[in-house]
Amino acid sequence: MSSKAITVQSGSVSQPYQMAGSTVTLTANSAPISGQPFGKWVVVSGSGSFASASASSTTFTVGSADATVAATFAPTAPGSLGYTSNGTVSVGLNWGGSSDDGGVVAYDVYRVSSGTSVLIGSVTGTSFTDSHLRAGATYGYYACARDSVGNATPSNSVIVNVSANADQNGNGIADAIDSLMGVSGDPVNDSAVNLKVHRPLQ
Repeated sequence: MSSKAITVQSGSVSQPYQMAGSTVTLTANSAPISGQPFGKWVVVSGSGSFASASASSTTFTVGSADATVAATFAPTAPGSLGYTSNGTVSVGLNWGGSSDDGGVVAYDVYRVSSGTSVLIGSVTGTSFTDSHLRAGATYGYYACARDSVGNATPSNSVIVNVSANADQNGNGIADAIDSLMGVSGDPVNDSAVNLKVHRPLQ
């Protein structure tokens, strides 16, 4: 049985040739751009498996064919995340751009509510607007810079308190009053708006 060749991109290997089923140690180089955290190891070609793909130094079990593996690095963290809100149910988010040796392909924006993070959009720029929030609610936000192999680095997070007097449907009346009056629907965008009429008790 012949030994297999292990070629490493952006890193080094303890033994460049080894028998299938044997293990070698991989060590990533320093980040190509200052501030880039280590991302993960990937198999470019051939076969084999990593003990921990997310560790900058790990062992690799050689497969049945020659293998080329690569150390990848995540983008630098996005610049300070900020927001603008005029007390309505729309929040504008903005942040500084990230750097990545392979290029940043998108920024994924997350909203946090009741301890759960939900992806609400992906953009190539450095701003995002989240609309139709719930009046009186509190939300958290953060953005993640993502590269072409799926490495992602989060920004700082911000907390946004939506005014209890916010007017989500744009009818000029605070949502809290709409709820008391039984108004539902958006008079600007909906074809119908419902209004419950409460008769006084006889």
